[in-house]
Amino acid sequence: MKNDPVQPETSAHPFLAAYIRFADNLSIAFGKLMAVFVVFLVLLIVYIVVLRYLFNSPTTWGMEFQTFIYGAMCVLSMPYATYKACHPRVTVFLDTCPPRVRFYLEILYIFIFYLPFLVVLLWFESIVAYESWAIQETSVLSAWGPLLWPIKATIPLGAALVLIQVFSELAKLIIQNQGGNHHEL
Repeated sequence: MKNDPVQPETSAHPFLAAYIRFADNLSIAFGKLMAVFVVFLVLLIVYIVVLRYLFNSPTTWGMEFQTFIYGAMCVLSMPYATYKACHPRVTVFLDTCPPRVRFYLEILYIFIFYLPFLVVLLWFESIVAYESWAIQETSVLSAWGPLLWPIKATIPLGAALVLIQVFSELAKLIIQNQGGNHHEL
C-alpha cells in the first residue's frame, strides 16, 4: 500500500516539491471529475433504459454516447489511479528487497516499462487523434454519426496526464531516497 504522500513543503527541493503538488493536484482533480462522470453515466444508462423499455422509444445516440463516456472515463481516470498506486503490480519480489535495492528497482521499472509505453502511446495516439480531426471523421455505427476525434483525443490526453503523474512519483522516490525515508516507497 502506498504511504502518505511526500510532504513537499519540507523538502530541500523546492522545484520538485512544487511539481509534485501540481501533478498530484491535477490527478486528484481528474479523479474527482471522473467520479462525476460515473454519476452522469449511470443516469444516462437509466434514461436510455427507461426510454427503450417503458416508452418503447429507443435512442439513436444512446448506446454509442454511453460507450464514449465510459471510454473517456477509463482513460482520464488513469492519472488518479497512478497517484493512488492502484495499478496492479507484482510486488512479492520487491517486498523482500532491502529499501535501497527496492528504490533502484522502482526507478528501473519506471524507465524501462512505464515511460517508454506512455511516450509511444502519447505519440501514436496523438497522430490518430489529429488525423481524425483533420478529416472530421464520424462514426458509422449509428444514424447519429458523431465526430470521433474528441473521444480519440482523450487517449493522448490521458497518456500525457499519466506521464505528468509518473514524473511526480519519480520525484517522490528521489526525495524519499535522499531523505532516508525507506520504510515505504
